[in-house]
Amino acid sequence: MASVLNLPALRRMKKRIDPRMGNGGVFLGLNGIVIKSHGGTDAIGYASALGVAIEMADSTFLDEIERTLEALHEEDDSVDIPIR
Repeated sequence: MASVLNLPALRRMKKRIDPRMGNGGVFLGLNGIVIKSHGGTDAIGYASALGVAIEMADSTFLDEIERTLEALHEEDDSVDIPIR
């Protein structure tokens, strides 16, 4: 009886932990946005990966990465590291 009462909560939890909803890995170090979808995914997972790509395209993610890398590069130039 208790499991029947918990059915709505279990369905919500199942939806929240669905690996298809987290599909789409972002590749860094490329001159653009590349999203890699998991090979065995279905239409829901593929749509999730497309959502990640759209979100990344609409964001300032690439600009932020470029600014951060430039700042790190400038820090490296100011540090004198002796070569042995």
